Amino acid sequence: MSVRGAIYYKPAFKFHDGGNSDKLILLLNAPTNNNDYLFVPTTSQQKIRSKTVGCVKHYSAGEFFIPKRTTALKLDT
Repeated sequence: MSVRGAIYYKPAFKFHDGGNSDKLILLLNAPTNNNDYLFVPTTSQQKIRSKTVGCVKHYSAGEFFIPKRTTALKLDT
């Protein structure tokens, strides 16, 4: 059984633009029975993203900021 919040390593994660990179992905839910797993890729590339902790509306999508060393992640994510 997988635990919500677990961090997994995904080598050669494929992006929509065709590129790929090794990524850490987070499990957001704790599925039971035949429910789907919900994973999100992480990034330490801040660009113009907010550093407000937690869920932040960002343009047409949302994002979630986790400060470094508040979890097992060593960089701001």
